[in-house]
Amino acid sequence: MNKVQVVIEVGEKTYEDIMYDYEHKPQNLTFLDKVIVNGTPLPKGHGRLIDENQLIKEIRDDIVGNFDNLEYWLSAADTIVEADKAESEE
Repeated sequence: MNKVQVVIEVGEKTYEDIMYDYEHKPQNLTFLDKVIVNGTPLPKGHGRLIDENQLIKEIRDDIVGNFDNLEYWLSAADTIVEADKAESEE
């Protein structure tokens, strides 16, 4: 079976309520609740998420043994999920 990975954002209270229901009232879970329960929360303060494999493909020929342009390529990489700035600046 092929799978698709999905990133969603839900409120912290909603997430806590779903996890409570999972522990105490699993019969109340909707399909979406079950999807969220089986997900992996991103840690607070995470950096922006990029596709490393795609970045490596794009810069492989440009770097040619030195890393002078690495910062440019990292900043130019397409962002999958923005950094959690509110937490990471603490």
